[in-house]
Amino acid sequence: RNILVIVDEAHRSHYDSLDGYARHLRDALPHATLLAFTGTPLSKADANTREVFGAGQDYIDVYDLRRAVEDGATVRVYHEPRLIEISLPEGVDPADIDAQADTLTAAMDDAERRKALKAALRMTNIYGAPDRVEKLAQDLVEHWEERSQNIRPDIGGPGKAMLVCATREVCVRVFDALAKLRPEWVGEGPDKGVMKVVFSSDPSDPAELKAHALRPSGHRIVQARAKDPDDELPLLIVNNMLLTGYDAPPIHTMYMDRPMRGAGLMQALARVNRRFRNKQDGLLVGYAPLSENLQKALAEYSHPCLPLLEPRELPLLEWK
Repeated sequence: RNILVIVDEAHRSHYDSLDGYARHLRDALPHATLLAFTGTPLSKADANTREVFGAGQDYIDVYDLRRAVEDGATVRVYHEPRLIEISLPEGVDPADIDAQADTLTAAMDDAERRKALKAALRMTNIYGAPDRVEKLAQDLVEHWEERSQNIRPDIGGPGKAMLVCATREVCVRVFDALAKLRPEWVGEGPDKGVMKVVFSSDPSDPAELKAHALRPSGHRIVQARAKDPDDELPLLIVNNMLLTGYDAPPIHTMYMDRPMRGAGLMQALARVNRRFRNKQDGLLVGYAPLSENLQKALAEYSHPCLPLLEPRELPLLEWK
């Protein structure tokens, strides 16, 4: 009874249903006091953080993003919709495709792998259509050059940005489109260049993806450059990597070109809310439809005892 167990990042890897570490810990220490921390608790039928870690009891304490902004621990985040239209087959919801691809990435059998590949191909065709990629690249260049200049007085430089694409293939297509508009942004090797594509690689990848593959040492170099406010690298182009757990305070703008929801969206949002020098705010630019999912995520991850204000009044997220 004099043992205290503290769990950080209380997520599904700890679940009893997976015969995880938590099950063995409870069996070994039946009288211990257990505390769990998480920034994004889940409340789904098959993944309920409070049921697993709190036995259905209410939270001991909630320190959400709204309180963090009020305390000055993080900066406000603004949402600027700049939707670039997509052409969808009838009856296809891009959010459903994205969710399907996300849930089929671990422990896949052959049938699940085929489904995941099909979903990824569809996402690439939808979000990576040539005319759409061209529009996105043009808009991003114009927006970034203005945004980076406007923020210079606050942080003493252009700062950093992330572009989140629907698939790895779309990442490469957007990189190529940006390179045509700004060839001086391209540099050979992980230690050169104004923009870099960062994603996980596989030996079976096609040539266009292998051209951007990084060794572990290369990933470390690029990530360190993005954290360095004096380095020439301001733009990271990503699919899934660096959206959770990667802390680079100079990042102030996220260009979101994939549908996201719930915990994943809130975790991605936190990449731009870190305090840095005199940074006043973070900015989430929505090239993909985000507004409805943002409102749902904010409602889910705001404490129920705190009234959920109208979007224009939210201290966490303001809307342009």
